Amino acid sequence: MKWLYPPFIFTLAFFYAKINYNDFMPKKNQWPVSRAPAQKVQTCKEMLSDFYPSQTSNFLDDRLDNNQDFFSFFRAFSPLFYNEINNQKLNTYLSPLNKFRGTIAGDLHIENFGFIINDKGVVVFAVNDIDDATEGFFSYDVIRHFVSAKIVDKKITWDEYFSAYQKGLKGESHALSFHVNLGMESVADVTKENLEKYIKFEIPFKFKKFKKPHRTITATESAALEKGLREKFPDIEIFDQYVRIKDDGGSAGLIRYQVLARVSPKDKVQWLDIKETAVSGYDRVFDPKTTVAFEDRLTNVKTNIYNNQFDESLKVIRIDKHAYSLRFVDQFSSSLKLADIPEDDYRSVILDEAYVIGKMHKISLKDDAAEYAKIWSQFKTHELEEKLVNVKYKLKDLYEESKP
Repeated sequence: MKWLYPPFIFTLAFFYAKINYNDFMPKKNQWPVSRAPAQKVQTCKEMLSDFYPSQTSNFLDDRLDNNQDFFSFFRAFSPLFYNEINNQKLNTYLSPLNKFRGTIAGDLHIENFGFIINDKGVVVFAVNDIDDATEGFFSYDVIRHFVSAKIVDKKITWDEYFSAYQKGLKGESHALSFHVNLGMESVADVTKENLEKYIKFEIPFKFKKFKKPHRTITATESAALEKGLREKFPDIEIFDQYVRIKDDGGSAGLIRYQVLARVSPKDKVQWLDIKETAVSGYDRVFDPKTTVAFEDRLTNVKTNIYNNQFDESLKVIRIDKHAYSLRFVDQFSSSLKLADIPEDDYRSVILDEAYVIGKMHKISLKDDAAEYAKIWSQFKTHELEEKLVNVKYKLKDLYEESKP
């Protein structure tokens, strides 16, 4: 009968385990089941539709298609950057710096700089697009510019970047790179070439070439435009005009009137770039219902970004009760383009820009600049750079996903 013992013992052990372990095994009727649907992840285009509700689906498709590379995508859609700052909780990580607020450029990137002629005829290297300027955290200007730097030059480090930025904050001297100096020296030639390419300066004065995409101005638009201009320049004499609406870049979809005029009888004939204003990319994320008028934003820009060097060059006019920025093209004609610079020299130009940003922020920070720089220096370099590179890669995923 011994042969019966093993099967008997095995059977006894099986039922013992079943009885005792049942109390510890999960039972279907003991566990609540969630019926809530999984949260839908927005596509890149869906995010953009939220940020630009007035732009049609087809127009957003065009904007996405017109980005030839990741850098152009980055510069075209600044709200995606600031949205990602929230998603990755960088706003919390950078919170020690949040008490330092003031006038920021809002859409800083490597190609948002130019060689500008100020009101006294002096060439300055500075931010040349202030459409997105607003009130915000200085730190967000810095990280947006640094991420754009890492897109075009992977080897640039936070330590060398911050060193240049901190020099500007402290008001220390900085030797500008060869390419920036060359750009400043070439302003007169570049401006002349650009104006002669587009304008016929003999009577009758007119545009002989148009920036694309463009269309003819309507009679209604022309009347409203002239009314707005005469409120600012009562003696203006308009010779030619057309409408340009870009379908790429950060200002895509906004009306830009291109006007050839003499603003007063004794003035030279000038090219006026008159651009429709909108909520900045920064505010589309952090304060989409802002009621701050562009006139107030521009006043702060003149003081805190340009240090009162462009009081006469930048103006606001009202066309059908909407604000438009006005600038004289001959003063803002020469911009920095990566295509003109060898890749090996990107780093030196980027550090020039970091220095300029530091000088710009110092105007608003005043006596708080030293404390602000000290708090920046307390962040762990490796940790900070890793977080910013993660933002870059997430945005690159959105860029890749947006491609057909």
